[in-house]
Amino acid sequence: MLSLLLLSLPAVVQEPAPAAEAPAQAAAESEAMAKLRERVDGLAGAKSYAFRVLNTSESSGMGGGRGGFGGRGGQQGNTDRPQRGQGQGQGNTDRPQRGQGQGQGGGDRPQRGEGQGQGGAERPAQDAAPAAQEPEAPQPWEGIYQAGKPIMMKRGDLHVARNDQGRMAMKSGEGAWAVAAMPGRGQGGRGQGGARGGAGMDRNQMRAMFEARGVQLPHQTLAALLESIDGEKLVREEKLGGIIVFHGPLTEEGAMRMAMGGRSMGRGFGGRGGDQGEDGPQMLSKGTARIAFGPKGEVVDILVEAEMMGTFGEREFTRSSRNEIRAHKIGAAEAEIPAAATRALAQDPALEEEF
Repeated sequence: MLSLLLLSLPAVVQEPAPAAEAPAQAAAESEAMAKLRERVDGLAGAKSYAFRVLNTSESSGMGGGRGGFGGRGGQQGNTDRPQRGQGQGQGNTDRPQRGQGQGQGGGDRPQRGEGQGQGGAERPAQDAAPAAQEPEAPQPWEGIYQAGKPIMMKRGDLHVARNDQGRMAMKSGEGAWAVAAMPGRGQGGRGQGGARGGAGMDRNQMRAMFEARGVQLPHQTLAALLESIDGEKLVREEKLGGIIVFHGPLTEEGAMRMAMGGRSMGRGFGGRGGDQGEDGPQMLSKGTARIAFGPKGEVVDILVEAEMMGTFGEREFTRSSRNEIRAHKIGAAEAEIPAAATRALAQDPALEEEF
């Protein structure tokens, strides 16, 4: 009996051996992640670098959109108004349509084209609505990061200095530096007078202010990617010229985070009235990331594409984002901080001055 137990002992010891390979396999899968983390830590510890950031995003179903009010054909309440090409104006309240009708009463108004008014004031053809302009192509933010100093960046002729608290000073073209802050109550709003809102802020300036505040530095984006990429599926490849490329899919939560500009949706997502329990928002998200490093540690390219889709109440929505980021001159980039920008950053926003 004892000999039988002794003979069976090696088999008992050897049986768990296949299971012992699992930790080694997991370690091999995380090797690419460890290498990426080393690169990210190296950039985060750099004293300076130059960067280029281009962020684009698209959303649908989150605001009403073009179809919210029925378009041109949506107004049907005034049944006395003839439609295009059908009716002719016969009296003071009717209005002939484009190209065919003729006004024959004192209050009629001729339309564009062939119609000619014979009474009342005529409307010249030149007042046609201007053609819609094509949206401008997005421009990247370019700048210099220096540890312990305000970030200097620009887009077009707009210059921005942003400190580590997110406080910003802005200058457009040859204008003066001024602290950038939302007009507060009692501070002049968007008008032309008042202390804070003295110069006013148009829609483009306000949009630029929000975009400049939301620009993520390359090392910040990489830190967010470490929490968003699927480490088990991350692939590391060596290319010609010493280029090291990491690429892989984002986790579902990570894709949602990156689609929202690196921000978490939070537990309360679902709207202000979002007490929806098990019937709350149903969302799907997906995304990919590609990071290429050069032989000197420079970030040749970061490309992050993410998309999320789901329901918000009874409305379906989608949001997608694409981030293209570069960082170079690692440890060697320099930028002068204008004294006027420094004074503007130190200025109380409620007592805005130009420098």
